[in-house]
Order: sequence, then C-alpha cells, then structure tokens
Amino acid sequence: GKTMLPMLAQKLMAQTIGSQGQGLFPDDFLPLTRGGHPIKAIEPDGTPFYKTMVWTHELDRELEWNLGHRGYDIAGSQRKYLLQHQHRGSSLALDAAPHGSAHVALGSLGRRKPGTEMVGSVPTAAFHVTFWLHHCNVDRVYESFLAVRGHARMQKEFRRNARRAGTAAGFPKGQTLGYEPFYSHAHSREVMRGKWTGDDTFNTEAMGFTYASLAQVGGGRRRRDLPVLAQFNDVPKVNVDGSKALYVYVSDAGDGDDGGGLLGFLPFVGSPKKEQPSWQPPPDLESATPADLKALPGFAGITSLFVLPTEGTVRCDNCVLNSPTCSAEVDVTEALKEAGIPRARAVLHALAFDIATQTAMTLEQAGVPPPELSSPTLSFEVDVSEGSEDKEEVVALQMLLNAVFTTSLKVDGVVGKATADAIKAAQAAAALPEDGVAGPKTKAALLLARAALSAAPQADERYKEVVRRLLVAAKAQPVRWTLRRDDEPGEGLDEWMDAAQAELERAFGAWSKACRPSSLALESLPTISFEYTAEEADAHILLSFAKLATAHEARDGPGGKLAQTTAASEGSSPLVHIAFDEAERWELANLPHPQRADGTLDDDFFFQLLPVAIREIGLALGLGLSLAGGALDTMSPFYAAGNTAVSARAGEELQQKLREA
Repeated sequence: GKTMLPMLAQKLMAQTIGSQGQGLFPDDFLPLTRGGHPIKAIEPDGTPFYKTMVWTHELDRELEWNLGHRGYDIAGSQRKYLLQHQHRGSSLALDAAPHGSAHVALGSLGRRKPGTEMVGSVPTAAFHVTFWLHHCNVDRVYESFLAVRGHARMQKEFRRNARRAGTAAGFPKGQTLGYEPFYSHAHSREVMRGKWTGDDTFNTEAMGFTYASLAQVGGGRRRRDLPVLAQFNDVPKVNVDGSKALYVYVSDAGDGDDGGGLLGFLPFVGSPKKEQPSWQPPPDLESATPADLKALPGFAGITSLFVLPTEGTVRCDNCVLNSPTCSAEVDVTEALKEAGIPRARAVLHALAFDIATQTAMTLEQAGVPPPELSSPTLSFEVDVSEGSEDKEEVVALQMLLNAVFTTSLKVDGVVGKATADAIKAAQAAAALPEDGVAGPKTKAALLLARAALSAAPQADERYKEVVRRLLVAAKAQPVRWTLRRDDEPGEGLDEWMDAAQAELERAFGAWSKACRPSSLALESLPTISFEYTAEEADAHILLSFAKLATAHEARDGPGGKLAQTTAASEGSSPLVHIAFDEAERWELANLPHPQRADGTLDDDFFFQLLPVAIREIGLALGLGLSLAGGALDTMSPFYAAGNTAVSARAGEELQQKLREA
C-alpha cells in the first residue's frame, strides 16, 4: 500500500512550468526539493505525505457503490462518452466524467481511508498510486472513442481546434506543438529528440504501446424514453475552490398551480395544493460524512466537479483558456419514481462535499449555482388516447398541446373529447394519420414543433429593424449569403459541405422562385434573388453548423432544436445568422446519414436539411411560424421532410413584406 512516486512525477512537480514563475506546488510539498534533496518524510515509517492503511473489503463495497448508477455512475458516463461525435466536445465530456467522477469518488473516502482524499484533489492526485491506474484506463477509453469515430478524422478535427485555441503554460507554442515538460523517445530508446505533441496521441503504437482490449459502445436499440436530469450548467471553475462532490435530492412541491412546469413553459395545473414538508439540510451539515449525506431524504445521486483550488497553487492557464466552465448532471428519474413524485412537481436540492477538507457545505459556500431540472416531456413507450389511465402522461401531453397550439385545454389528466380532438388536430398539422392515438410519432412531431417555436426569433425591435434592412437591400440587389467552413476540413467533411452548400442553394432558389412573376400581368410585383459569397463580411445572411445545445443537453431522438435564426447585434455583419445543430443526423439529397444503414435508429432520428433550411430562411426574411397553412406549409413549426418548395401562402406573405419594405 505504500506509494512509489515515479521519476516523471518528481520532474513534473519540480519543473518551473507554472504561469506565475514557480512550480505546480510550493517547495515544502515537493517530493524533492529544487536542489534535488529528499524532503523530510511525514510518517515515522518513511511513508511520504500520507498514512497508508490496509484496504478492506468494506471499503471495496463502498467504492463500488460510489461508482455505481446511484453514485457517480462511471459506467453510464463512459457509455455516453463513447456516443459523442465531435473531438472537442467529447474531450470536455471525458474530462468531467468518467475521469473527474472517478477521482472524486475515490477522494470521497478520505474520512474512512486517510490519504485517498488526495486522489480527488487536482494538485495532489498524482501522488497516489491509484492515479496512474486510473489514467491508464482514461487513456484506454479515449483510444476506444478514436477507434469508434476514426483516428484520422478526429486528428484533423483536433488540429483545427488546436489552431483556434491560444497558448498556455503547458504548451507555450500552442496545442499542436510540444507539451511541457514531456519528452518523446525513438526506437525504444529514451532520446530527447523532441517533446510530445497532441498529434502523438492518435497513434499509441508509435508511442510504444497498444491496448489488449477497448471499451465497447454496447449493442441494441437506444433508449427512446429520455431521463429526468438535475443539471449543473456551465459552472465557472474560478468560483469553485477545489474539487467537490455534489449530492442531489428531490422533494415534492405538492399539487397546485405554483408547483413548477413539467415542460418549462406552463405552470402545472391540478388539484388544490397539498402542503408538503419542506426539505432542509441537516443542522450539523459541516460535520456530515458522505454516508450521512447519502442517508438524507430524497437522495437521488451524486456527481462531481474536479477542479483546481483557487488558493495555494498556481492556476492552470489551459483550464482558464480552453475550458473555463464545467458542467455535471445527475439522473433523478429513479428517485422520482421511488418517491412517487410526478415530474411536474419535482423540486431539486443539492449539497456539496469538499474533497480536500472532507467537509460538507451548502452550494452557496461551494460557489456552485443550484441545479436545473431538465425533464423529458413524454414517454415514447406509452400511447395516449381516450381511456388512458396514465394521468401524468396525459397531463404532459395536454400541456404540450396547449404550448404548441396556444389552446386552453383543461390540464386534468383525463382524455375527454376536447383532448381527443386536439390530438387529431395535431396529427393533421403534422401530416400523420388522424387516429386520435398519441403514439411516438405524434409526440415526436409535437416536441419538434415546440422546439421550433421556442427557437424562433423574438419579434423585438432589433429583429424587426434587421429584417427591414434586409428586405430594403433585397429590392436593390441580390441578397448575399455564405456558409461558414472550417479552415481545414476533416476526412470526408469537405465533400459533405460541398453537398450541403448545393442544398442551401436549392433552398434560397425556392424562395426566389416563390416570388417570381407567373405572368406578364404580375411583373410589377417585387421579386427577390440570392447569390453566394465566400466572404462573411460581404454577406447579408450567414449559415453555419454549430453546437446549439451544450454537452449536458445533447440527446438522441426527437425534441431537439434543429436550427436557430438570430439577428446580429447592432453594427455587426452579416445581418442574420442561421445555425443548424451540428449534433443532428442531417441528410442531404441522395446522401443519407451513415447510421441509417445499420437499422438501429428509426426514421425520426434523421432530418433532411432542405426543408429546415427553407423554413429558417423564411424566418430570416421576417416570416413567422404559423399553423394557418396546414401540414405542408413552409412556415409550419412541424417538421416535414417533403417540404422542399415554398408554399403559395408563404410566397405571398414574402411579396407583401417586400412591397411594404
């Protein structure tokens, strides 16, 4: 059980690589002094830094629980990581979990196992033997991700991202060049021929090792029913003084119109409010142990923030520059079911446990904002129709119908005539069979419509002014548009972007055609034309593929934000930005998504770019989303793969706006 500090660790800690002209630790913490002399051992038996103890089966059981699905859920976070698509997003996800979660899970045992707390603290983690085993596996999981997504493709993406990032103490010449203070070797002999670079990590065999086995993504069809999550979103690292374990609890707000919204857009309406005992932290919180925190009522799970302390150690320039915030989440679905709490009435609570001091505290003391409830709207496993007995499911559907159609259905959990008629109306609007049964396709269509409505630009004065300027310009010259591309496209990405550009040209052409006079008698009507430009500064409309949801919001299946159109801030150019969510499985004409062929995902996991682009261009030109034109209207919030031309109603509306401009 005694540590053996590798020479690498000693060199690393003694190197002057910090941003403030000192080592990573004060001199009295180093395993060797700067003069190369051993520091005085803390323990009488010569054990450096902490007292070792015999590991017990009881500790094994506790750690196994910590790592399990009601603890830090290491296996679950690893599966989610392997399903990532982008290199940078996946790297940030891996850093948080399972990497950071495993650190904090072991560090939480500090009261029971003195010394293990150092594994959960960034400055001291490498002085525990477990650190090296853990990071070998972190590297193996990363290699597994590269094997799934393609080494060459991910390497090109890494190079693009590295060039955009600035320099930091760890790599003063940028991420594509040497990492301080690591040197590489050649021909199995240690030769100081140059420093390791990020590019080296894409070929472990050249580095001198391979893995006997890699982590697997896992088979079977993916879960369609989405979890209820407690999310700590974009927490500034500078506000969190050292690593924290975050314990999450749920309680019942009671029935009533002030119990919170299930879908986040309408209050819950139900029976008269029932008074519920308020959830309170223990009065002796500071002395509470991890076991005490897990025993509190409503316990749902644990997550972690694995970050540097703000005092007593140099700051990490790379962290500040490239990932200044961190996020974490806990799946509270099981806890809500066990407590019998409807998602509409769920209230979240959380406490923090500081790893370095082994002290429990409030979130405010920890510098962490309260968690937010990210609730799935509906279950894709339950159909809703007349006679449905799942009251909570019916309530969710009624609220969703009210949100999309701005109706005033009574939210009572009962499918009466009004609700049944509303289901059929939704099916008609989505061009689905009007059978009155809200199954997966009906629910998916409603969720997509709600997402489109929530993402549509607000008709404020800034948006109106941008649209006016755009339409006035359109009467005198072609509207110029551009598609933002990366400086160095990835493997196969340049061909895909060429095809996407051609698809977008079709979308703009559809609007030109819709305003083209159909006879000589109509030649006096205003028209509009578009032309592509390679320069963003010359464009009126900028299109791009961007991340519209943060890593902790990303999810498969329907209900996500496909695109978002926003007006530029005053004085900025281009005037309008249309962003398509890069995480979606986009398909182009004659170019299906690669995952369609394996048959594991249903059709509603894939989206045609052309109809979404036509609708978003309409928003950029000042048209609003509308249910008036029916299922196949261009500006319907419902997604329809067949909407590849501008509808007559939308074309007439644009001509009217051009006349008024």
